[in-house]
Amino acid sequence: MSKGYVSMLLDASGSMGGQEERVVSSANEYVEKLISQGVKGKITIHLFDSARFEKLRDCKLSEYQPLKRDEYNCVSTTPLFDAIAKTILHAEKANKKKTIILVDTDGMENDSRDYNKESLKALIEKKQNDGWQFIFLGSDIDAWNVYGGLGVSPNSIGTYQSANRLKTYNTVSISTANYFAGVSDNINVSDETGKVKEAS
Repeated sequence: MSKGYVSMLLDASGSMGGQEERVVSSANEYVEKLISQGVKGKITIHLFDSARFEKLRDCKLSEYQPLKRDEYNCVSTTPLFDAIAKTILHAEKANKKKTIILVDTDGMENDSRDYNKESLKALIEKKQNDGWQFIFLGSDIDAWNVYGGLGVSPNSIGTYQSANRLKTYNTVSISTANYFAGVSDNINVSDETGKVKEAS
């Protein structure tokens, strides 16, 4: 059975201003694609900036209500490492064997207080040893400069242009569904250049 748990973390810092409609529509499209590809399970969606770590959805895929534009507003700075750690710790409570953490940002870490690269890497590696998968996406930035050194496979780190956000999430949904269905053993969203590879 194609089943799993996705916890999505969306950057809502000030630099994301102007991308609100694309972020909301892409997140909704990602979930809808999973459902259309027969994936069963659960979805959690968080957004973050330095003022908040907010849970927008936490439900079965079959009960998902699309995000609305007024739920996603962009302010403040980017405590990326802290937000990723909080997402992981929240996802632990779901206790699902096949778990994917999907993180999407357009900026560098600049405001974490509790985690640094080394402590976050240790947490990520622990969860990878438990079988978790990670998808790290960078919008209009070099994703490797943001996420490199966190202990994940280069194939799970992808860079894309913000104008291609919807197309990117369509592609990533296929990789997610294939993993949950057992078609692939690992997440692979990038090609040898580090860009999100287009679905064939």
